[in-house]
Amino acid sequence: MKKTKQMFAGLILMALGLGTAQADYTLNLMKGVTKVSNDIYNLHMLILWICVFIGIGVFGAMFYSIYHHRKSRGHKAAQFHENTTVEIIWTIIPDLDFDWHGYSSHQGHDGVDDVQASDMTIQITGKQWYWDYKYLNSDIHFESHLDEASEKVHAR
Repeated sequence: MKKTKQMFAGLILMALGLGTAQADYTLNLMKGVTKVSNDIYNLHMLILWICVFIGIGVFGAMFYSIYHHRKSRGHKAAQFHENTTVEIIWTIIPDLDFDWHGYSSHQGHDGVDDVQASDMTIQITGKQWYWDYKYLNSDIHFESHLDEASEKVHAR
């Protein structure tokens, strides 16, 4: 029940723009430290607000049509089968939007693979129940387990 309240409060605060990504009660990406992670975060927020705008427009038009064209007000449903122009429009616009999102995310993620000027190299290996981290330029090595019970079972 506590998690549900936290998620609900996070949604309200995020919708109002009052929640921060670092708080426990929000449901968003954390702002990154590097330029690449900030670019990814900004792209995520842009796409989120575009989706919110589209959702409000679609549901607004739907609810308007349902309310103003209801049978109790005397409207009769139009009898038509297809409208090629409308079908082309509602196919092309989402396709262009999808293509733009794909191109933008590809541009934003290109910097993730550029490791030429990295200060350190970390080898991260996913095991069945834990992660294994090795800093290759030093003697640092540790494992990250899901919880204490997993740590106890692995230590046997």
